Amino acid sequence: MLSFVNKGGVLAPYWVNTGSDVLLRHLLADGPSQIRMGVESLIQGEPIRSVINDKLAFPDLLSETTNIWSFMLFSGYLKASDPVKNSDDLMEYTLQVPNREVRTVFFTIIRSWINNGPVKNDRLELMLQALRAGDIEYFEELLNDFVVHTFSYYDTNGREPEKVYQAFLLGLLAGMSDYEVSSNRESGFGRYDILLRPKGGKGQAVIMELKRLRPTETVEKALSSALQQIEDKQYDAVLRQDGFTDILKMAITFDGKRVWIKIAG
Repeated sequence: MLSFVNKGGVLAPYWVNTGSDVLLRHLLADGPSQIRMGVESLIQGEPIRSVINDKLAFPDLLSETTNIWSFMLFSGYLKASDPVKNSDDLMEYTLQVPNREVRTVFFTIIRSWINNGPVKNDRLELMLQALRAGDIEYFEELLNDFVVHTFSYYDTNGREPEKVYQAFLLGLLAGMSDYEVSSNRESGFGRYDILLRPKGGKGQAVIMELKRLRPTETVEKALSSALQQIEDKQYDAVLRQDGFTDILKMAITFDGKRVWIKIAG
C-alpha cells in the first residue's frame, strides 16, 4: 500500500465503489423523518440509541424506525455497542457509523437529497411491478440483479444468512404501498417468512418461504421443500380466514449471490 501511494496512487473507498446503495436510499427516502435526522447525527459523529430487533419481524419496515435501524445494523451500515435493557425489557444499543466508507455512503445520499430530492429506482419499481403482474421469471431476474450488485459488498460472514436475506427482501418489498407486508407471524401451524396482503381485501396475496441452499441439496429439492413447508404448515390459513382465495405461494432459495424462485401450481 505504501508503495502504491508513493507512486502517486490515490486511496478510495472500495466498499462504496463495488456495491449499490439503492436499498439504503429507498429506506432513507421513504422511511420516517426520524431516520433521516438520525443519519445526519451519525455522520457528524454523534451516536444514537435504539432498540434492535434481532428476529427481523417487520410488520411494516418503513413505519418502524427500530426495524430500519435493525436492518442497517445487520447489513453492515452500523455497529452496535453498550447493550442495556430499557423500561420495556427490550435490548437497546448505541449505534454508530463503523468506518469512513459507510460515512461516505451517507454523505452521498444526503447530497442527493439536497441536489435532486429523494432518489427513486426504476429497476426496483419494475421488479415490484413484475411481482404484481405475476411475471415471476422477470421478478427473479431483477431480484438476482439487486442481490449481485448489493451483496457484492455485504459481509455476511458470522451472521445468519437467512436473516440477512429476509431483511434485504423486506426492504425491497416495502415499496409496495398497495400491500401490507409482514413477516414471522403465526399462521396455521407455524410462522411464515414473508406475507403480502393486498390492502382493501381484494387481489392476489403472496406467501414467501426462504431457504438457504444446503451443500447436500439440489436447487430443485430446496425449492420443493420450501413449497411443501408452506402447505404442511398451512401458512395460508390467516389469508383464507380473511377471505382471500387467490394466493401465490412462492419458494425462494439462495446461495451466496444467486437466487432461485419457484411457485406452487
